[in-house]
Amino acid sequence: MKKVISVVGESQIDVSPDIIIINMNIIIDDKNYDNLIFAGNIMYKSLIENLKLVEIDDKDIKTINYNINSIYDSILVEGIFENKFKNYRLAHQLRIELNLDMMLLSNVIKAITDSITNPDLNISFSVKEKDIYKNMLIQKAIDNAIDLAMIIVNKAGIILGDIKEINYGNINNTFLSNTAFDIGMVSKEIININPSPIKLKDNIQIQWYIN
Repeated sequence: MKKVISVVGESQIDVSPDIIIINMNIIIDDKNYDNLIFAGNIMYKSLIENLKLVEIDDKDIKTINYNINSIYDSILVEGIFENKFKNYRLAHQLRIELNLDMMLLSNVIKAITDSITNPDLNISFSVKEKDIYKNMLIQKAIDNAIDLAMIIVNKAGIILGDIKEINYGNINNTFLSNTAFDIGMVSKEIININPSPIKLKDNIQIQWYIN
């Protein structure tokens, strides 16, 4: 049986964010199902119209999740807890992706908060061309594995043969900056921040036969 050498190559890069992701969550409670749907539509239209004022096209406002659930209260009746219907709850989650432009972000936040919707906001910073960085990480991990293998065989006085097997780590990078962004109030002033770099990493295992 041929002997093998196994090496794990690693890669890491820091990437500057170039897009802003705004997640909005509209929550509505109502005992009447039709009223719930009607209120949800009114709030959605108000949000869309306000965002048009800052040149955000409605086709760029994506629904990520839309669901309606029944909410119950747990009530003690003669020593036994029973579920009693409380109301329906509509949750409509939407997302906008913007270029990294702090003036635009300030205007969009104001447009959202000026609408009757008043959604919960979550703002994060990411990159648009993720595949470019995924490929860069793989290439760097391969180069690192080859460099390490050459160091080992040169020191050991052996010769690498053909590749036996390659196992790709495929680390689940979030592609999100660690910058926390939370605002309690809206101002007419422009928000100025510089999001921290996004730290990405990957690894790959390569096995060679030894000649």
